[in-house]
Amino acid sequence: MRVLVTGSSGFMGLALSEAIADAGNEVIGFDIKPPPFSDTAWMDKFTFVRGDIAEIQSFSGQFKRMGITHIVHAAAITPSQKREREAPDIVAAVNIVGAYRLMLLAADVRPEGIVYLSSIAAYGSAAPESNGCFDEEATHAVPETLYGISKLAAERGMQRIAKMNGLNLRVVRLGPVFGAWEHSSGARDILSPHFQAAQAAKSGKPCVLPRPFPADWIYSRDAARRIRELLMWPSLNGDLFNLGGGAITSVADWCQALATLAHDFAWSIDAQSPTIQFPYANDRPALDNSRIDTSIQSGPGLTLEEAAKDYWAWLHSHSRLPVGAM
Repeated sequence: MRVLVTGSSGFMGLALSEAIADAGNEVIGFDIKPPPFSDTAWMDKFTFVRGDIAEIQSFSGQFKRMGITHIVHAAAITPSQKREREAPDIVAAVNIVGAYRLMLLAADVRPEGIVYLSSIAAYGSAAPESNGCFDEEATHAVPETLYGISKLAAERGMQRIAKMNGLNLRVVRLGPVFGAWEHSSGARDILSPHFQAAQAAKSGKPCVLPRPFPADWIYSRDAARRIRELLMWPSLNGDLFNLGGGAITSVADWCQALATLAHDFAWSIDAQSPTIQFPYANDRPALDNSRIDTSIQSGPGLTLEEAAKDYWAWLHSHSRLPVGAM
């Protein structure tokens, strides 16, 4: 397999590139700037192509010659409210127009399979089902942020283009992610509270949460592995899949796990003087993973404690991690 990964220099783009390369496949990374990490073993299976997602159609001939067999579309902007106000056209150009142009490229390149990384944000303020979770079919999506609106618009348009061109498209509504390969890429204005807490633990600074932030958080390497399996699985029940952590954990739980690794790490909860930023005023329902769990035979993911150990080792092996503003 030769897999084109768009947004390959971003958080999930890198996690996906690692997972795909670790399975013995070649990765063609596409992004507007090269990845900030170059000293990892899996990079010997990674070829970088610089380009703007809004102009990806112009790379059709090159990708044909490279023999692309599959595509994972991860390129996106996750804007803060400030960027929503100031540059909504840029967000739409990347998240919606870029997605449609990717599908026009796919209609020319004819890959065996395509996976699009959508988001739980597409559900927005929808009411969860009786089990307290969002369901792919039963839950009526009501996106509110420009990010969620753009993700749902990209989903619907990509599905229409795929149907017209006989393309195999699978959409993943990804839940809240944390872990290895998260960094300040410029495409995501506020990094996860797990990242912010880990940076505080690494630097010996105190961490103050405004609230525990419970959610079905999923570790990045687990998410990437399952998306890789979704890309490669020959026959599936449907073309839209939720992917959350499968269990509720909180950032407070994460801080406790970090404290076992960084013994001088001091953390607390104080809504009046937090050091951690998070863009959502309210906690969101979990995703119902039943469809992907019954479609793909997959091993269990890491426990939170195992994820903390894996991430802590990763964090210390990348001492020049771009942290940006938080």
